[in-house]
Amino acid sequence: MFTAFNQRQRHQNARAASGIASKHPLTAEKLGNLVNDPAFKEKVESAVENPSSAEARELLKEVSPLVSLTSSKADFSPAARGAALTTLYAYVQYYGFPSVFLTVAPDDTHSVLSVRATITGAPVDCNNHFPATDSGFLDELRKGGTTFTIGEIDISEHALQRLIADNPVAATEIFKVMIEAIWCCLLGLPPDRDTRKTFPPGTLPKGIFGHTRAFYSVIETQGRLSLHVHMLIWAGLQPKIIQKCAAYDDLMAIIREVLDSQFVATLSPLYHYRSLLRLATEPKKREPLQPVRVCYQDAPIPRTAEGEAQFKAFSQEVMNRCGVHQHSFSCEKGAFGNEGCRLSFPRHTADITGPVQLSIAVAEGRANDEKAPKNEKKKFEYHISHIVDVEELMVDDVFNFPLPPQDLRCILVDHCRPLLITTPIEAADTGADREEVLRLRKVRGISTHTRARALLSYSPFSSCRS
Repeated sequence: MFTAFNQRQRHQNARAASGIASKHPLTAEKLGNLVNDPAFKEKVESAVENPSSAEARELLKEVSPLVSLTSSKADFSPAARGAALTTLYAYVQYYGFPSVFLTVAPDDTHSVLSVRATITGAPVDCNNHFPATDSGFLDELRKGGTTFTIGEIDISEHALQRLIADNPVAATEIFKVMIEAIWCCLLGLPPDRDTRKTFPPGTLPKGIFGHTRAFYSVIETQGRLSLHVHMLIWAGLQPKIIQKCAAYDDLMAIIREVLDSQFVATLSPLYHYRSLLRLATEPKKREPLQPVRVCYQDAPIPRTAEGEAQFKAFSQEVMNRCGVHQHSFSCEKGAFGNEGCRLSFPRHTADITGPVQLSIAVAEGRANDEKAPKNEKKKFEYHISHIVDVEELMVDDVFNFPLPPQDLRCILVDHCRPLLITTPIEAADTGADREEVLRLRKVRGISTHTRARALLSYSPFSSCRS
């Protein structure tokens, strides 16, 4: 596998060099003269021995522009990563700022398709037998079993972790299928490598964020070498539209309705109370979760009103079990860990989704128009009371200033995070009173930044889902 990847990179470099030689003969000639110079070898050997010398820096300055022309075409090379920034600048210049930043991190260890793809030793007629067919494999995983009867396959937690670690190609193939399904089905825009046709705006089907004009994705690995993808998406409401409409309540009411149909940043108190009571119970007395993992459960299809209600309940259960941070020893690492959980992301409450204007806080003892020192750390504070109207930034002297001034306001949309009802309704149904719920603050694994914060607000964490 690694040999094939190395061959692919070398072939990409060769094709790029051939293209540059045919389209830019002067550049190719300059590179040839540099390499064929009798002193070039001595300069390279000297630079390797002393890379911080002035001669080494001068040689690198001379060679880098010529080498980057071909190395930027090789997949996963440092030059290709550097060239991606230029591509993103071009996207922003043409489409504007992206509307959504989306991260997808599948649970490949417990993905049924990934696990089945890693199992070897199938029969000859494998299309009609396990692992090509389910044959009750998913039901066994839902029950939390440790052995699958067909083939006596060990499906304990340790065995599943080992299967994925020993078969990265199978996990990568399933990851590819899943991400391409997200691009084509959820976003409504296939990747450009699959087609050479340019679709006019509005001709492709709508995605979960509206008509997707473009997206840019980057695939990365986590610490255990599992894959996840970050995406910038140009779809739906553009940031510049929200920027201009922020000061108008009637327009923001329409925008609020659209955003609330796409994003959810709250979690029902019902799930908070259930989790609080479960954490307060001794581990040996806790009832086992069914299914053991939410990825083993079939997601309802929201085609009808009943299906939509079931899908919303399912999404709340997924966020409750997978989207709420659980503390571990790594939370106290680093400088931020000394003051609390370094992964905490507390957010203030908001009754409705609406715009918030940010401005740089002025340090005490300094005037507003006084320039800040270079070594001073900039702080941001919320200005919720007043959003500066874009018309207030206009200049009346059109003759001397014919172009409108640049809008330098920093406006973001704060999602709805209402206050939690003080009375623990769900807790009262199970026989626990308010003091018992408040006592859960002291339970190990709960802090004011996670479950105990539910007593003040729905959830301190934002989620992004349709």
